[in-house]
Amino acid sequence: MSQDHYNILGVDKYSKPEDIKKAYRKLTMKYHPDKNSNPGASEKFKEIADAYEIIGDESKRNHYDKMQSGPKIHWNTSNNHDTWGGMNMDDIMADLNGTGFEKNFEHVFGHQFNSKVRGSDIKLELTITLEDVYYGISREINVTDKSFRIIVDKGIHDGMKLRIQDQGNLHPLNSQAPRGDVLITIRILNSPIFTRIHDDLEMVVDIPHLTAILGGTLRVPIISGTIELMVPELTKQGTRFRIKTKGLPLYKSNEMYGDLFIKANIITPQKLTDEEKILYNRLMELQNKNNGINK
Repeated sequence: MSQDHYNILGVDKYSKPEDIKKAYRKLTMKYHPDKNSNPGASEKFKEIADAYEIIGDESKRNHYDKMQSGPKIHWNTSNNHDTWGGMNMDDIMADLNGTGFEKNFEHVFGHQFNSKVRGSDIKLELTITLEDVYYGISREINVTDKSFRIIVDKGIHDGMKLRIQDQGNLHPLNSQAPRGDVLITIRILNSPIFTRIHDDLEMVVDIPHLTAILGGTLRVPIISGTIELMVPELTKQGTRFRIKTKGLPLYKSNEMYGDLFIKANIITPQKLTDEEKILYNRLMELQNKNNGINK
């Protein structure tokens, strides 16, 4: 039995949109994998995102509410489920599906083919870039001779699925049964520059050895533009700089962002001029002198 989206977010169906959004933010902060290492937190986070995807959108919420409040067929008025001799009628009809007997069964008993029997889903994959994840995209896809425009929200993760309801295949034995759905699995291309870690990004930046020794600033291109990286004196190889809120947006929460981590890669010169050799030799002499004094 599927869980109620309102219960998942801790709200009710009369809640205002701003209250639903507030509850969603609170829960994502609580169960975000970067902040909650408990087993099941990641699955709970995805469950929360899926729930908000439906009831956080006005049109999807209206459709969901109508589906939830739709009429239910009762075989026996003393029971909330279709029953026959203690057996669930939906299960009986599902078992009959494909045997050729279901039409006669419906004719004799007047029981309509139930909603559990439906056409098969059409499964597709959509490949996007990390930049698409940062900004979100709108794409047009063609399915069963129809064209659909889908919205891929910011911060989406690899493997997440988008669903277009009732646009899949017809049932081969019952044309009156609902169509299946179109399921679109998101695949995110690896970036040559950035590595994604949940909602954070990591990148390697080359730093000239003199800048690493003396300190300075570097202009670093990132997904959203460029930043000025302050390099302190005597920066070591592998030093990691944390730039807050310059990572990826959290899924379904555009106001919150992960962080960007920059790993220093100190670059030494491949060749020295005669003048540079003189200066480096002078520097070595100074260092040797200082080391001698300190002994």
